[in-house]
Amino acid sequence: MLAVLIVVGGASFAFDSVLSLFGIQFGIWGRVDPFMERGSVNFLVVGVDEFNLADLIIVAQYDFRSGDLTALQIPRDTFVETTRWDSKINSAFSLRGIDELKSDVTQVTGLEIDRYVVVGLRGFREIIDAIGGVEVDVPIRMFYTDPTPGHQLRIDLQPGLQTLSGAQAEGFIRFRKNNNGTGYPDGDLGRLRAQQQFYNALLNQLISLRGVLQAPTLLGIVQENVRTDLTGDEMFRYLGIALRAEMDNFNVMQLPGTVGYVRGISYFIHNSSETEQLVYAYFTPSVATVGRQVAASNVRVNRSINSAIRVEVIDATGVELYGMSIGETVAELLRYNAFDVVSVRTLAEPHERSVLIDRNNMQASVEVLKILPGLEVWHEVDRSLGYDISVVVGMDFSH
Repeated sequence: MLAVLIVVGGASFAFDSVLSLFGIQFGIWGRVDPFMERGSVNFLVVGVDEFNLADLIIVAQYDFRSGDLTALQIPRDTFVETTRWDSKINSAFSLRGIDELKSDVTQVTGLEIDRYVVVGLRGFREIIDAIGGVEVDVPIRMFYTDPTPGHQLRIDLQPGLQTLSGAQAEGFIRFRKNNNGTGYPDGDLGRLRAQQQFYNALLNQLISLRGVLQAPTLLGIVQENVRTDLTGDEMFRYLGIALRAEMDNFNVMQLPGTVGYVRGISYFIHNSSETEQLVYAYFTPSVATVGRQVAASNVRVNRSINSAIRVEVIDATGVELYGMSIGETVAELLRYNAFDVVSVRTLAEPHERSVLIDRNNMQASVEVLKILPGLEVWHEVDRSLGYDISVVVGMDFSH
């Protein structure tokens, strides 16, 4: 539930805005932030129900360079390898605590968790009510009552534009299907679009003047209902930055996988190879920009062919990202796609244009261009060099 992170950050942003109106400064911006120096920070965002079960689990990464806030929703029934009697990921928190859940999330996604935010759904409802509700266009009829004894979830929403209260907003973001089995016509895609609509509306509400004026109330609710290892400095620093981002910088995805059975019990079974590709393309900051381009192109690479192609990477940019040169970033991307990167070197003088130099055969060039499309191609055949391709990474690559 990205809304959880937006609520916490929004309260901080609103309070920061109030302080700014009165010229109050805490001097926190000049302090060294290890996450900012590294390039990104990974949050584990957890929404817990009245039984302390992790009903909503999200990994969210803020990329300081691009300004992207990217969220990966993890279904609560996701299967994990564990010694617990319950192998569903949402039991980790209630049975063994936040560290167990962090470990399970890393097992599933490969992402190390830097900070966590745990919000009780009661607190979420109170915050929505405190800002006067959130206006949302409900796309379909939603009617669901949780049949589990003792559970309080009841969703009863008519389609159309309306202002949702806290309880209604909780139902809207948690809705999966009606009591009769119907739901979004396009399944999870429809649910994700509806949630994105809610996140956008909530964000606009929190950063509006009305949200700013509600800052003291919001902070009080946050303090009572949120557990986190964020320091005060961190909350003001990069959650405030994230909320200043453009709406286009918010990306919400769901863990790849399907419903299946393990030892006779129904689980969501994530697809490990698709998850690895998604995380590499969207969450690894050193290759985020290039990875998105490759993922969006739906290119099919032949790893057996690529493994026989030797590549030299020449960095002619003089630019570093996250402590890594752009040349090393490109080399990492090529290695991920099974190319044999034999060397990475840097030119003293920068080049404006990026170039692919064919040293051996055009087939090798074709395979590299699948990963790095748009490079200008030169032919300078020299089979004595020990590599098939030279990739000169120019200044245009970092634009």
